[in-house]
Amino acid sequence: MTSYNGPAMTSKRRRHPDLKPAHPGELLREIVIPGTGKTKVTPAIAMRLGKMFGDGPEVWLRMQNACDIWELDRDLKKDLAKIPRLTAA
Repeated sequence: MTSYNGPAMTSKRRRHPDLKPAHPGELLREIVIPGTGKTKVTPAIAMRLGKMFGDGPEVWLRMQNACDIWELDRDLKKDLAKIPRLTAA
């Protein structure tokens, strides 16, 4: 069974599947706002960050989603392997 490779990306470049996507909080902590935590970016926080940086909430939500899916893919790998794939009759 093939593991999930994350959400469709508009860019032709793809990150290596073993490299965890940058958590949005990590980006903020290391580059923009030192001292921020590892709290997940909620839609409300994404709206505020998007307004502050002028890039919209989608950027922040995509970053959080990519990070969440990457972690879940690894955490649920054995369970996901047990689920049969539906095929057309």
